[in-house]
Amino acid sequence: AQMATTAAAEPGLKPLVPPALEPPVPPASMFAPEPECGSEVRRAGSAQGGESLSGESADQPGLCSKLALVSPTGEQYDCLLKDVQARTDEGSRETIYVVGVGSDGGNYGLDEKDMAASVATVQSLCEQIDADLVLLRERRESGGQVRDYLIRRRVPENDFMEQLSKHAHHEVAGSIPGVGSNAGIIGMTKEHLGLALALSVPVFVVVTKIDMCPANILQETLKLLQRLLKSPGCRKIPVLVQNKDDVIITASNFSSERVCPIFQISNVTGENMDLLKMFLNLLSSRSSFKDDEPAEFQIDETYSVPGVGTVVSGTTLRGWIHMNDTLLLGPDPLGVFLPITVKSIHRKRMPVKEVRGGQTASFALKKIKRSAIRKGMVMVSPQLNPQASWEFEAEILVLHHPTTISPRYQAMVHCGSIRQTASILSMNKECLRTGDKATVRFRFIKTPEFLHTEQRLVFREGRTKAVGTITKVRGEGYTLWPSPI
Repeated sequence: AQMATTAAAEPGLKPLVPPALEPPVPPASMFAPEPECGSEVRRAGSAQGGESLSGESADQPGLCSKLALVSPTGEQYDCLLKDVQARTDEGSRETIYVVGVGSDGGNYGLDEKDMAASVATVQSLCEQIDADLVLLRERRESGGQVRDYLIRRRVPENDFMEQLSKHAHHEVAGSIPGVGSNAGIIGMTKEHLGLALALSVPVFVVVTKIDMCPANILQETLKLLQRLLKSPGCRKIPVLVQNKDDVIITASNFSSERVCPIFQISNVTGENMDLLKMFLNLLSSRSSFKDDEPAEFQIDETYSVPGVGTVVSGTTLRGWIHMNDTLLLGPDPLGVFLPITVKSIHRKRMPVKEVRGGQTASFALKKIKRSAIRKGMVMVSPQLNPQASWEFEAEILVLHHPTTISPRYQAMVHCGSIRQTASILSMNKECLRTGDKATVRFRFIKTPEFLHTEQRLVFREGRTKAVGTITKVRGEGYTLWPSPI
């Protein structure tokens, strides 16, 4: 996730309406499901990420009632088990499960006896899939108790790698514009917010330093933030998170990209830090990673460690990588991919034997100098037969440019861990201005890169900013295999 900080308030920025007329920030409870919602209850109240339940249970008779967990038949139990398995698979080994809520339009809540029986059923389901059941919150409704549980699958005791991290958030589960409560909203905050919106990334805001900010200044900052998020360019629904109930509701609806939670924290006193950590822990990954695909690892940093040698760190994009695997490292300035052996793997400062798609790691490599590796290079399985690309085409949207963009214009391209200047060779318009869309053909200036179609990119230079998606790549590199002995 991105982090933006602020240092100075914008001078002369006044509210557009009197404070008394400023609409209040809506409470998170407004996003909780209503009993009259029918099937919508299932989406908003019983599934993490605002998605409907997976599996076959949604179509089974009797499973729409809040009493379905009290004494299920054998067939119903099997359907519930399939449903829990599907939801945990979809949610990166975890999901939020609500007990006491049905999608049949009935009242919320269960009495103590039915609640105990329902929880026992859920606990039995968790034992079947080797998962833990954690109570998140308990509340009273018109029909009795309602409880929200977190179901999280356990990891094998011999798989220490999996115990180190729940799941990866590096695939941008959300963007976090940081706002200093005493500084207000400055240009950097707006810039990061604009890029997150252009890239369709969900946003939540962290207002910091509330321990040193006077109450009236804090309220003014929140009003300006609310107005910015509700503006036509953002169209977000700001929600002030004040307790654990708000955390669960906003985390469950966060993937809709309309809800924008606002946290007020202090790193000095630790106020509300538990709410922020809980929210981050409940977020589900927005990307799915397939373990059966060929391995691909993007390099973010390089190191030279005494006694170890060359070490690279980055993110495993897909597949599995094991110790002593031979991968192809590249491309170098000539577009060549060289075979390289993984000597050891570290994750969270601990040695592991393997990593999977979606996890960050550091690899110690055999027989290669640090000077031969740069950011933006990749390590891929030989099955991919990788090729480097000097040129590529992309559909871009110009967010801002002071004048016009024409062929031979050069700017910095950011694509994954790639950061390199590229020149525009041609485009399907004579020139581009702010707000224009076009198909543009780029060429890297210094070295070829390893690219995929459908990758998102940011094209920037000074105040110029554009975002887009790669539609076509031109492979011009080649793979250098080891000579036969």
